[in-house]
Amino acid sequence: MEDNKQVIGIRCHGFGEPEQLLYKVLLQYFQASRVFFMVDEIEDAKKFPTTFNKISLSAEFLENNKLYKPNRAAWSCGDYFYYAFRATVEADYYWLIEPDVLLNLDSVEDFFKFFANKEIDALVTHFTLATPEWSWYESAKRLLETPYRCFFPLTRLSGQAIDIMLAKRQALSLKFVAEQSRAQFPNDEALLANALMAAGITPINLTDYFPNSFDKFSIGPFKNRGLSTRYHKNQVIHPVKDSEFYTAVFKKHINTMFDKQLAHLLDNLSLNDQELKQVQNTVLELFSQRLTEDFYVKGKLKFTLQALAATFRTSSEINFKKFLRDKNELRFFMGKAKCIVFAFTDQTIVVYKRIYTQGVAEPTETKLKTLPLAVSDSVPQIQAKMEAILRLHENKPAMLEPAALVCKSV
Repeated sequence: MEDNKQVIGIRCHGFGEPEQLLYKVLLQYFQASRVFFMVDEIEDAKKFPTTFNKISLSAEFLENNKLYKPNRAAWSCGDYFYYAFRATVEADYYWLIEPDVLLNLDSVEDFFKFFANKEIDALVTHFTLATPEWSWYESAKRLLETPYRCFFPLTRLSGQAIDIMLAKRQALSLKFVAEQSRAQFPNDEALLANALMAAGITPINLTDYFPNSFDKFSIGPFKNRGLSTRYHKNQVIHPVKDSEFYTAVFKKHINTMFDKQLAHLLDNLSLNDQELKQVQNTVLELFSQRLTEDFYVKGKLKFTLQALAATFRTSSEINFKKFLRDKNELRFFMGKAKCIVFAFTDQTIVVYKRIYTQGVAEPTETKLKTLPLAVSDSVPQIQAKMEAILRLHENKPAMLEPAALVCKSV
């Protein structure tokens, strides 16, 4: 449906699969004329299809609007996209969303329609008082003595809020340039939360309206699109990373290694053809080994743990009181104070029984068995082995009693 009050921008660096998937989802509510790709072109222009609405965040825009350009400005100063958005498009409210946000909602249309007539200047997530542990805390104090923080992957701002933030950014930029400051420049989360609070506008958390739909919305860890879509229904999920993201990271670091870290070595090469090939083959073998051990094997294990955790939480027929994943451990509390633990390594699954006693800090642990784990093992195969063990320790539903207090605190 057409909504002239709200527009939405996809903050991005290019036109990859995540951006295209998100665009299609947004069309469930927004007309194509109200969806814009907000493209980072501060360092260089990007190839982009001409059939879509594109707004460029360029070095020229920063200069014309007197905005300071810190290192990786498009990453740390996501609010700059808002200023380019407002300068180009007339609307009452502007949404900004990152491509690693998955809108796995029962109805995307109902979600955005709900806010269409809500006259709220700033919708965010995780808006709260900041603590000194936050990495942007000191920069936020430049804006407000008792600073606040928020989260930026999905936000909505009014035109008034954007204007207030732009004025504050320009004042900060002028000061940083004049002082040639080396202090930390406030990021988007610090700027939004504190510039608006200083102006008397309190950002509102989206969870105030959809309290059960942001359970998987966090800084990390990275989440898999397929698992998230299948198991986390009616959720707004972040960060969801596709293979394209990982490939880009490898490419970036490999290029950096050759262009910077190995530059001196490459400039001083003195090997004949046979020696060059020998070094090349050895390095390829080393890289292949590390790629297998540290990327594929560990990645497969992490995915397996995520898939098993999701499966046991949603569709297992095993009777247990509580399930908990702690890093590479899957823990099943089987009623009262007994816990069956599956500790995963690259090659084995070690099974323990832990008995918790009221008033005793550490549980009594007994090793039950060790299962072999092969890279080729599928999630259903591993699940079947685990369920066979769990059934030996299973309580019938009628016999299940509330777990001991100490179990709940684990």
